[in-house]
Amino acid sequence: MTPARRLTLALGFTQTIGHATSYYVPSVLNAAVSESLGVSRTALLAEFTLALLVYGLASPGVGLDVVMLVLGLAALGCLLMLRRSVRT
Repeated sequence: MTPARRLTLALGFTQTIGHATSYYVPSVLNAAVSESLGVSRTALLAEFTLALLVYGLASPGVGLDVVMLVLGLAALGCLLMLRRSVRT
């Protein structure tokens, strides 16, 4: 197995574990958390579902903003390097 393939498999595995812990832990801890907060289990899971919905709706716009920021910074860096190389 090539190092690139090994790295890809390792990153995929850790990403899967990360998503599993973020999305399945609320269901596992629902009873204890709802009892300690004094809210119903249904309300707690509904709030988590609403948070996922907001996250899903906001992701494309926020992602585009991040991409545009990075591209702008990269362009600025290129211009600064070009300016510096023209001076010398």
